[in-house]
Amino acid sequence: MHNTVSLPDNYLLSADVITHTYGNNNIVMMKPSWQINIGLVKNIKLWTIQLQGMDIFRTARNSFIIYGTSLRYYKWNYSDSQAVKLTISYRFNPTNSKYKGTGAGNDEKSRLSL
Repeated sequence: MHNTVSLPDNYLLSADVITHTYGNNNIVMMKPSWQINIGLVKNIKLWTIQLQGMDIFRTARNSFIIYGTSLRYYKWNYSDSQAVKLTISYRFNPTNSKYKGTGAGNDEKSRLSL
């Protein structure tokens, strides 16, 4: 799921859920995992400021079971994926209108249409 909500003063609030479902690959059985990320974006003229919280509930994990002939290996590992991310970007030379051209190829187009 990927959701964005407009807030007052041109703020955008986003939240997304990332999930990895159960998987089985012969001798390896992967356990399901999920995480929630939230973010806040503010555009100020040519500047964009984005603040994100990654895996806010600390639920992302890398867990699996490997079945061997004489052993069974379990791994239950919570990822160190919690993070706060700040991104500041600036748009150089923004264009507000599309290039309209000067008609330099009109002679050639009319010659070919005959």
